[in-house]
Amino acid sequence: MKEIPNILLTLKGMMDGTLDCSSAERLNAEDKLHKLLKKYHLQLSDIDNEETEEFEFHYYDEYEKTVLIQCFAMYFRTSSILYTYTRRSKHYLFFKMSKSDYVQFSEMYEWHVKNLTEEFILFTMAYISKHNIYNPDDKNNDREITAEQLNELHRIMGMTRGISSNTFIPKSRRLNSKNN
Repeated sequence: MKEIPNILLTLKGMMDGTLDCSSAERLNAEDKLHKLLKKYHLQLSDIDNEETEEFEFHYYDEYEKTVLIQCFAMYFRTSSILYTYTRRSKHYLFFKMSKSDYVQFSEMYEWHVKNLTEEFILFTMAYISKHNIYNPDDKNNDREITAEQLNELHRIMGMTRGISSNTFIPKSRRLNSKNN
């Protein structure tokens, strides 16, 4: 597996000149580094500190929990969760890591959750298409579509092929059949 570069160390190296880059890249790295430090309430000195502590990660449902655990297992090559708890219908997992790893891991987890949400939206559209769950009187098919929308439709069609072809049978028909 390819090693994941530490974004904070890379940005710090670009900012302080230990990594070769242009002056524009250096300014951009400095800006990005300060935004990340502010977002995660860290100081520049926290980047090199390898001391570990507990960090809390919130997830909304079992899909996000699975992604969180898988990201942790991939990033740290282990699945040792400190503990988990639910408070007022909010779910949390706790992991032990350095502050620098916390930033890197949080960015990766947030990206995957955002990506998963986008994929669920496309999957929902594919599911609706596969099972013809739409208004048959909708005549809104004569509009122009953009290249981006066409690409999205191709992705939806690909997902549709992977969805089972189970068919909804009304309860009244199921009661009359021999295979309840």
